[in-house]
Amino acid sequence: MSVEDIASFIKSPLVDLYVGGERRHWLVHHDLLCFHSSFFETALKGHFEESASRKVEFPDDDPAVFELFIQWLYSGSIGRAIKPSTDKAYAFELAQSCFALWILCDKLGTPRAKNAAVDTFRRSLFYSEKVLSQSTFLKFCTEAAPQSPFRRLLGHWVAWLIHNKKNAATAKDRDMHIDSITEGDSVDGVFVAHLIKALRDNISQYSYSSPLEKIGCFYHQHVEGEVCDDQSRPTQPNTALATTQSASKVKKLKTGQGK
Repeated sequence: MSVEDIASFIKSPLVDLYVGGERRHWLVHHDLLCFHSSFFETALKGHFEESASRKVEFPDDDPAVFELFIQWLYSGSIGRAIKPSTDKAYAFELAQSCFALWILCDKLGTPRAKNAAVDTFRRSLFYSEKVLSQSTFLKFCTEAAPQSPFRRLLGHWVAWLIHNKKNAATAKDRDMHIDSITEGDSVDGVFVAHLIKALRDNISQYSYSSPLEKIGCFYHQHVEGEVCDDQSRPTQPNTALATTQSASKVKKLKTGQGK
């Protein structure tokens, strides 16, 4: 994103965004939203009411999660800086919020923000030195699309838990997640395929390295042929380009069919 782009964004009209049942309000620059989000590009530039009113309602979304999206739009960061020695509880909370942010950004068609969310999730969970609960793990598996990078990350994470006896997880934690795979209705064949591949690849390549420490781009979404310049371990703000999604997604979201 060039200096000229930024100058253009801040000169563009403001859009009213209302989020949640209490209708928390943000004013956000029109061109900034359209640059990053295919949803906003279609809603604000297409033949929809929002294009004329410059007002968009999100009654079913969480304002706290949406606030992270707004923060990313203007700063490229998510949450506050983490001090690994003292912020373990905050890091674990932020990791869980980043999954909700990833789901929101998937709905809004903002792959750059999705990549930043998964990076921050990995970094925060790594610094927290904690393990996702069984219910949280199954929730993530249910809500993330089967072929998505996040589901691949979850499969690799469980493979690491199973085989790394020196990580922070206890034997009880590992058994809990194995039970989730064998008994949970939320775990499907695609997830099992990710898990098996992770086990195979770890044997031959990674020596069961933590997926929270892999090169950042490994769990990113990019358009075909795009080269990611994020090679950090485990995270930095990403540089993926926004993809274009059809107007039908906007219609589904507005009518509640896209949930």
